[in-house]
Amino acid sequence: MWRKAVAMYEEFINKLAIMKRTKVVDALSCTDFGKDINVRGWVRSHRSSKAVDFIALNDGSTIKNIQIVVDPTTIDADTLKNITTGACISATGTLVESQGKGQTSEVQCKEIEIYGLCPSDYPMQKKGQSFEYMRKYAHLRLRTNTFGAVFRIRHNMAIAIHRYFHEHGFYYFHTPLITGSDCEGAGNMFQVTTLDLDRVAKSDEVDYSADFSGKKTKGLYSTSDDPVDYSADFFGKKTKGLYSTSDDPVDYSADFFGKKTKGLYSTSDDPVDYSADFFGKKTHLTVSGQLEGELGATSLGAIYTFGPTFRAENSNTPRHLAEFWMIEPEVAFIDQQELMDLEEDFIKYCVRWALENCKDDLEFLNQMIDKELIARLEGVLKDTFVRLTYTEGFEILKKAQEDGVKFEFPVAEWGMDLSSEHERYLVEEHFKRPVIMTDYPSQIKSFYMKKNEDGKTMQGTDVLFPRIGEIIGGSVREESYEKLLEEIHNRGMKEEVYDWYLDTRKYGTCPHGGFGLGFERLILFVTGMQNIRDVIPFARTPKNAEF
Repeated sequence: MWRKAVAMYEEFINKLAIMKRTKVVDALSCTDFGKDINVRGWVRSHRSSKAVDFIALNDGSTIKNIQIVVDPTTIDADTLKNITTGACISATGTLVESQGKGQTSEVQCKEIEIYGLCPSDYPMQKKGQSFEYMRKYAHLRLRTNTFGAVFRIRHNMAIAIHRYFHEHGFYYFHTPLITGSDCEGAGNMFQVTTLDLDRVAKSDEVDYSADFSGKKTKGLYSTSDDPVDYSADFFGKKTKGLYSTSDDPVDYSADFFGKKTKGLYSTSDDPVDYSADFFGKKTHLTVSGQLEGELGATSLGAIYTFGPTFRAENSNTPRHLAEFWMIEPEVAFIDQQELMDLEEDFIKYCVRWALENCKDDLEFLNQMIDKELIARLEGVLKDTFVRLTYTEGFEILKKAQEDGVKFEFPVAEWGMDLSSEHERYLVEEHFKRPVIMTDYPSQIKSFYMKKNEDGKTMQGTDVLFPRIGEIIGGSVREESYEKLLEEIHNRGMKEEVYDWYLDTRKYGTCPHGGFGLGFERLILFVTGMQNIRDVIPFARTPKNAEF
């Protein structure tokens, strides 16, 4: 009796072992042939014949598929018929050494279970679809080989960033996403409010001089009894809505307070009244965590931030997003040369990590997207970055223009803001390697940067990369209270908004500096993709806020 019980228990344990899922990446590297395994994933392809069926299965753990070999006499015919491209299945069978070219192992199938059918109108079924087409299906494009590779690399780059800073004694510092200050002083920020927006000031009360276009444009609200007009809003549609799109009354049940509250605009000639707003003041989504990061650096010594940032720039270029991720280290007691060393060492670490840990995905992208990708990544590690001043770079560009090089934006006069084409010319055509450009004219840089003794330039340290242009923007920060306050006044900024920031210069100030790296621009470079909207899962751009 007890022998029978033991046998039943062993059979039960064996079934449990079979039922445990094996990831495809592990199955492909396993050499324990002859054992039964279970793999689960999405069908990439299904080829049928009378004698045998071949199913290519991928679960996202690797760019490679595992082949499921099926004897059609052992599996229900209707089940096999329903296993189409995109279907989600579970396959159990024996792991064997593959006889096929380019694959190490395969599964001789014993059982198949279908988790999810995939109809013939599956948008990702066809091969050779354009990236523009796939952006319409951002929720499904993740299942394609290309985007699987991109987002595995994105994950690995995030791991590399955290490892680098941890290994170098930096502390991960969390800065707020909602802020009352503007780090860049550009004003292109998304406003955050819980106030009732239906009490709009009369047109003659509104000051449009500080608006994006400097004049009255098409408003968010119509001046008639028509419904709310969202076509002029940043995303061109209603996002998390306070208003219905019908003639029904406003529904406040989903609002923060569950009822109508005091309006954003006063009914008098006074400016906007924010006292009733959630924070009691005008607030925005952050454009940078740098200013708060400096607070961490001047107490912990070295910190880094890594999180989302938001900029309401009405730009539709392949290099800009309204919501993106930034890495921003800040370091106390660092000078300009040391900052450049940090920038170069950090970005080389990330590139090296990709080459060592994303080999399969990079080889796929090198074959399918950019034939020079791996060579370009290896080139970053091989050469020391060129270091030159803005003035030196400007003279090179000016001479190139005089020698016949045509720029879309002509090289006019010293002090102009260099465009991406100018930066890429220096990197790709002149030096043929990455460049760190320093000492920019003060009028094109931010208020917090330290001025040089010439009074005309600031200690900026921007890293310029092939195909990207500026990938890092850094600087030594101004540590003098008096000089920083003077710069705030000279730029017409409100001193009271930056009281807390000035306090770091008033009480125990120290030399410090840091930089910001746009995470998506790094991924763009490492993957060889052409458009920044294709290296973030769900892109936020003008007139686009899907999902």
